[in-house]
Amino acid sequence: GEIERLHFMQALTMAIVGSVLFHFFLQVNHLLGPRILTSFITGRYHTPRAEERIILFLDIASSTRIAEELGDEKFLRFLDSFFNEFTEPILETGAEIYKYVGDEIILTWPKKEGLNNSNCIKLFTILDKQLTDRQNFYKSEYQNIPEYRAGMHIGLVMTGEMGDLKQEIVHVGDVMNTAARLAGHCRITNDRLIVSETLFSQLDLPLEWKTKPLGPTPLRGKKEAMEVVALINESGAKV
Repeated sequence: GEIERLHFMQALTMAIVGSVLFHFFLQVNHLLGPRILTSFITGRYHTPRAEERIILFLDIASSTRIAEELGDEKFLRFLDSFFNEFTEPILETGAEIYKYVGDEIILTWPKKEGLNNSNCIKLFTILDKQLTDRQNFYKSEYQNIPEYRAGMHIGLVMTGEMGDLKQEIVHVGDVMNTAARLAGHCRITNDRLIVSETLFSQLDLPLEWKTKPLGPTPLRGKKEAMEVVALINESGAKV
């Protein structure tokens, strides 16, 4: 009767509203990245806090040349395909996506999570395998196989919320600049991954990874030379 129909419409309305809210939550989570939405909801960084974190800067080698060859639209699809390769490595290693900046991605881990099970290195183990497996796709679709340059450092950052109309969680500290400089130094040494000695000394390096100490290295913007180490994945992509 009329009461049953009213109950059915109420239940249907609640189901639709629940579905819309659930999908909205998923979309916001996709926009912000894993664990970032939770930090906003819980107010973890309403008040800035000091944290020890591993910071990773990674960009695509020869991106200017590739962009010129592909054109803007196809280059954007190339970047999207490459950054999509990070989905599984990020989920498996507990990394947090900090920012995309052009052809660069910045990832971060809290110290404990990044060092646990060598997660910050395991990310590259997974990524390298995926790039090896998908070489034919990149050759046929973009006529280029993405190669990366990456730098990692560990240290204290100040983390907090910033902005009004557009809010984001930001990390501030010298460790950010140092990780970026290490990624840039890969151009000089022709390495794919360079880490600070500070981070290297705390790593339990997987067997397939080999080391190439680079000694005291002057980095732009740093007053003193810094001990750094190149890491080589012997089971990784040879591109």
